[in-house]
Amino acid sequence: MGGMAGALWKMGRQDEARRIAAGLIELDKRGIAQGMEWASLPYEIAQMYAMEGRREEALLWLEKAIEAGYIYGRFESRDPAFEGLRSDPRFQKLASQVKARLDEQRRRVQELERQGR
Repeated sequence: MGGMAGALWKMGRQDEARRIAAGLIELDKRGIAQGMEWASLPYEIAQMYAMEGRREEALLWLEKAIEAGYIYGRFESRDPAFEGLRSDPRFQKLASQVKARLDEQRRRVQELERQGR
């Protein structure tokens, strides 16, 4: 999440945080529209929407991040931006999808190591 926006939000300065978050969201969306395919961009957008309490938008963008390849395995338990979403079954399903992808990657690495590659 935009560090400044998150810090301001936690300090109770939501109006300032919203202005910064809105700018970051537009910047990330512009990057995506210009062909930047980093999975972190939709993830950052999801964080901003979650921080603002915009549950539907946050889940939509988190799903886009995962579809784009975002697989940081502990976002569901460590990212404070998603604290308000952790009990949502849709969030839990997305977290399970990420865990399954990570498990598959680990399995592949172990197989390659066994083969001596």
